[in-house]
Amino acid sequence: MAAAVLLGLVAAAPAHAGACCLSSSAFGIGRLALWEDFAFIAGVSASPVAGRWDEHAGWLGNSPTTSENEYRAQLSALVALHPRLQASARIPYVITQKAFGSVQETGSGVGDSLVALRYEPVYQGEYSFLPEVALTGGVTIPSGRSVVAAKSPLKSDATGRGAWVLSGSLSMELARDFWFVQLAGGVTVPLQSAADPGHTEQFGVGVQATLAGGIEVKKGLVVSLVGRFGYEGATRYDGVEVPQTQAYDFGVGPALAWQVASHWTVQGGVDVGLFATGFGLNRQGRVTGNLGVRYAYF
Repeated sequence: MAAAVLLGLVAAAPAHAGACCLSSSAFGIGRLALWEDFAFIAGVSASPVAGRWDEHAGWLGNSPTTSENEYRAQLSALVALHPRLQASARIPYVITQKAFGSVQETGSGVGDSLVALRYEPVYQGEYSFLPEVALTGGVTIPSGRSVVAAKSPLKSDATGRGAWVLSGSLSMELARDFWFVQLAGGVTVPLQSAADPGHTEQFGVGVQATLAGGIEVKKGLVVSLVGRFGYEGATRYDGVEVPQTQAYDFGVGPALAWQVASHWTVQGGVDVGLFATGFGLNRQGRVTGNLGVRYAYF
């Protein structure tokens, strides 16, 4: 789930007005504002599947007797270790409902977790002529239940991919008093994991790109638009590449953030796949809506 991805923006607190705080939680876990010591984000999301793209990039909508819905509750935390260094972590709980013909089932459990470090060689507003630059490295922990370990007929009790994943990203952001634009790119490298007894599986290297822009439409209310692209290389089974297992998809959607008090922000957003032939490959097409609350200590 890409990304998804996990979305939201936070407007400036009255005591810290300026462009630096418009995007402190632009999407995903986000970042701390310059004056924040730590922050917690509690959120929920719903992600129904509208169909899928096949191995030839053709779009196939769900049949009347097929459906899948995923729900997540997620807790994230960020802490400042140094003015230029932040640590973050997130852990989700996943509930999946599936139906195929007359078979219907629901599965749930803890999903895959993430820990990451973010380093800002150029932080927001440090130089008026340079954008913010940030480097992030992370590790996805296979705390969820993989499809291989799932036991229900439709595998609705699978809550993760079952693989350790190393990740790295670079983001650049240009901000002014009431707007910002951010461009980010990342790479994920899954490590080899167990498949069927006596066999191994390794998911392909992934590449992600995100472009986001936001504007403060009124005091404490920020509106943004986020576009994303994700690609994953072919899966390897026992070290041999499996044909036609590459995957990609696009997504776009709005996000809102409303700072209801100096420490509290309500966040919400929607991510929609481009449900047409050619805009995905070997992926499910989802509509994901999310709502969360962010508390920051400073």
